[in-house]
Amino acid sequence: MTGREFIRKVKALGKDRGLPVRLDTSRGKGSHQTYFGSVFTVVRNPKVELKTGTFHAMCATRRRAQRSLRFIMERFEYAVALTPADEGGFVVTCRDLPQLITQGESVADALAAAADAMDEVFATYMLAKLDFPHPSKQRRDEHRVAPPPEAVAKAALYVAMRESGISNVQLARQLGVHEKEVRRLLDPHYASKLPRIAQAVALLGKRLVIGLDAA
Repeated sequence: MTGREFIRKVKALGKDRGLPVRLDTSRGKGSHQTYFGSVFTVVRNPKVELKTGTFHAMCATRRRAQRSLRFIMERFEYAVALTPADEGGFVVTCRDLPQLITQGESVADALAAAADAMDEVFATYMLAKLDFPHPSKQRRDEHRVAPPPEAVAKAALYVAMRESGISNVQLARQLGVHEKEVRRLLDPHYASKLPRIAQAVALLGKRLVIGLDAA
C-alpha cells in the first residue's frame, strides 16, 4: 500500500464511520500529516510503500481514543430530569446529584441552567473532599448534562489524585512547582489553564480528553 492509497483508505473509512479526515501538507515537501478524528500520522512520501501495520495501528489508536472519551464523558455526565412547572417552564433535578435543583423557561434554558448548577455542585464535592457518585443509566425522559470543560478537567484531576493516593506536595514535586500551584489546579473557582491540568493528569498515568458531541 502506497502513501496515497493509505490516505484514500483512511478517507473512505472516515466517511463510512462519520469521522473527520484532514490532510495537512504544510509539514514540508512530500510530507502529509493525516488526521483521522483525533488521531494522526505522518506520511513522509505518498509514493512510498507503507507497512499494513501503520493503517491497523492508526485504527486501533482511534478505538482506544474513543474508549477514553466515553470513559471521561460517562464519568462526569449525569442524567437530569425536566419536570414541567405549573407556572410554565421546567424544574431541573438530578438523581445522582440531589444538590442540583434549578429551573429554566425552555428545555434549552433548563439544560444550560443545569450545566451551570452542576459546575457549582462539582465545586462543592471537591471542596468537601467527597467522592463523585457513579452516573446512573439515563432514563428515557432524562437528559445527560456535563458542567463546563474547565470543571470536568479539574474534576478529572481531583479523581485521579484520590485514586492514586498522591498528595498535593508529591504532585507539586513531580511538576516542579510550589504546592500552592497544585492547590490552584484543584481550586474549582480558580481559572487554571487546561494544558497545565492535562500535564498534571498525565503524571498520574491518565489522559485528559475533552470531547465535542452533538447537542
